Amino acid sequence: MEEDSRIDSPKGENELEIAPSSTESPPVMVSARHRSLLQKCDLGALLLGIVGMILNVMGLSLFLALLPNNSLYLVPGILCSAICSLAIVAGYAIGHKKTGIQWSELIPTAHCGAAQRILTIVLVAILLVIVVLLINLAVTCLFHIDPKTSNPFVTLLDNPDVPSLVLIFIDLVIFTPIYEEILFRLALPRLLGSSFIANLFVSLIFAIFHGVAWGIPGLTVFALTLCYFRYKQDIFTCIGVHALFNLLGALGIFMNCS
Repeated sequence: MEEDSRIDSPKGENELEIAPSSTESPPVMVSARHRSLLQKCDLGALLLGIVGMILNVMGLSLFLALLPNNSLYLVPGILCSAICSLAIVAGYAIGHKKTGIQWSELIPTAHCGAAQRILTIVLVAILLVIVVLLINLAVTCLFHIDPKTSNPFVTLLDNPDVPSLVLIFIDLVIFTPIYEEILFRLALPRLLGSSFIANLFVSLIFAIFHGVAWGIPGLTVFALTLCYFRYKQDIFTCIGVHALFNLLGALGIFMNCS
């Protein structure tokens, strides 16, 4: 009888069943050991992601110096982005295998239809492009900054060749949104807490990480908005918004440079 009871009601399931329901992403009200295992998975993914981002920046900087005006310098950065994204997912896969924590807890998914998710992604991405653009215009006008000479991304899209455009698209629209959203909207907030102060701190780190001082206010607003949708929906909506935002922003810069 004891064995049957143990099979029907494993410890982990009991702990999750007694947890109060919440509109926010789990975990909530779980055991200390369960929370500790989840945080270890987040920490492992975070460390792998940081290593990947450092390699990404170093690779781009090195090859930009060695191969100016050549699309080949984008290759190592994109490879590092790809490795970073795969390493983060692999980190969670290892955590899932070693701890037994379900994928639905490691990377929570909202129960919403495809049409609702796509509509949210499109509307939020367009709104964020407008808001961030207005904030950037206000900051650059206030401090008399020329965005074309102080933004390295503008140089990247100034008369690029076709291979460069393809490589930029792959990096900005596929790999970068994956690893940045998992790190800055999933792993770090779960490690630091879900309070507004914690999310603001993570958003500032995200903005500073992009290396353009006048873009920090706009990117902070962008990151805070995605933090909200991380709790309102899930990380996949954030990745979609980030990808479309990058695509629209890159197209805008490219058209302006042309």
